[in-house]
Amino acid sequence: MMSKHRRAASLAAALSVFMLLSAGIAQAEKTPFEKKGTFGFDYHGSFVTLSYTITYLGESARPGSLTFQIDLEDSKGFSLSQEVKESECVLKDARNDKVAGTVEMVSDSRIRIHFPYDEEFKADGRVKLYTVIRDYKLMKTFREAPSSVAIK
Repeated sequence: MMSKHRRAASLAAALSVFMLLSAGIAQAEKTPFEKKGTFGFDYHGSFVTLSYTITYLGESARPGSLTFQIDLEDSKGFSLSQEVKESECVLKDARNDKVAGTVEMVSDSRIRIHFPYDEEFKADGRVKLYTVIRDYKLMKTFREAPSSVAIK
């Protein structure tokens, strides 16, 4: 038979292990190269909730270009990847130098935006991605450029 103190110590140890595992799993899912979000809008008379994940791929997708991949998932099953406005895709570095992007359709729910840049553009450090999906203006900041990120 366990004493009350040993039982309390065992419970405290089990709780500590559980908390450490939970924190480790939460930290493992969070990456500085990925941003997630949700917004809603009217699409041909239907209210649509759009979830997105933006992954900063760096130069791993196309050498000489910084690439961002956007995965879209909407509540109605529309093909909204065509709703990204290429003319609004801009990348700024820490000095506010701008680079225009080109949109590549990968699938109905996935696009990649490529930003070709030269040595004037400071790709290391902080970069800000600006784009428009439908009429929703999206701005996300990424802190440092990945040397290579696995392409999903």
